[in-house]
Amino acid sequence: MIVFANNNASEKRAFYKNLFEHPKDSKSRASVGYMLHRAWVQLTNKKADENSIKQSSVSMEQLEHYDFSVTWLGHDTMLIKAGKLWILTDPVFSQYASPTPPLGPKRLVPLPLDMKALPHIDIVLISHDHYDHLDLQTVRKLATQKNGSPLFLTGLGLKSWFKANVADAKVEELNWWDEIKLGNAEFVFVPAQHSSGRAFTNKNGTLWGGWIVEYASKKFYFAGDTAYEAELFKQVLQKVGHIDLAALPIGAYKPRNIMRFEHMNPSEAVQAHRDLKPVKSIAIHWGTFQLGDETSDENRADFASAIANQYVENFKLIAIGQTEEIGIEVQDLASKVQFNQP
Repeated sequence: MIVFANNNASEKRAFYKNLFEHPKDSKSRASVGYMLHRAWVQLTNKKADENSIKQSSVSMEQLEHYDFSVTWLGHDTMLIKAGKLWILTDPVFSQYASPTPPLGPKRLVPLPLDMKALPHIDIVLISHDHYDHLDLQTVRKLATQKNGSPLFLTGLGLKSWFKANVADAKVEELNWWDEIKLGNAEFVFVPAQHSSGRAFTNKNGTLWGGWIVEYASKKFYFAGDTAYEAELFKQVLQKVGHIDLAALPIGAYKPRNIMRFEHMNPSEAVQAHRDLKPVKSIAIHWGTFQLGDETSDENRADFASAIANQYVENFKLIAIGQTEEIGIEVQDLASKVQFNQP
């Protein structure tokens, strides 16, 4: 939903709103005291030993053999192969998810591959402009890759940011439910329950969302960053239809009074999986940067409890660097992909 505010007689500025606004949501995400607390945790690397997660090395040679696959590179960064297309989601290859490194969340787990090892990236899907999803250093490198910039697909309002900061980038903006066909793949920008803004002065000035990637009649749902909203996932299922693989965020959920309007906790993520009814789901947005008060070890334990309590078998944690082939039924996975329990 888009609303406009008049800054002066000749200028209008867009503000975007979630489809489902909650009366209890004050829009105030954190007090000064909480921000100082988070800064202290990050500066002192407190609880770093409680953020363990396994990692697999990425073999580009092996990925070439897949037709439609997704490789988790950490947080919300995923490398997708769809036929001859190479696609990245929310690429963050920097050591810090921050506008002012070395201040801010530091990467807890090394990248499973160097950017130099990437193939030529054709398309980059951006869910929104928060620093742990849109990294200036990374997108500048991608825009100057050999043989030209990928096409950056974004929500409304971000083309001007790219024009000001990433001169070589090719950008296409989409509204919620807009579709675009590129090669043999189709992309749909779908709503999410979240927010945007890279500074206090531009809150919700650009649109946020998730992505559907359809290739060879198979569909991958990348949720981006979202809070739980049953009606949201109901709409996605109704409009998109059958989903073969969903990547759902499970991290940055404590303290709940601050995070619940922006991020799902593991129990809500499992419920979202049940709402969407995909063939299988994998967990993202955890284990890479400590953005909330929970550690990765707590994240893992809470996820295991949610899976057990809701009797779900086809929603998994995977190792950073692990690949999931899209279109392979759950019962066939053991023979197709070697799993490493993270």
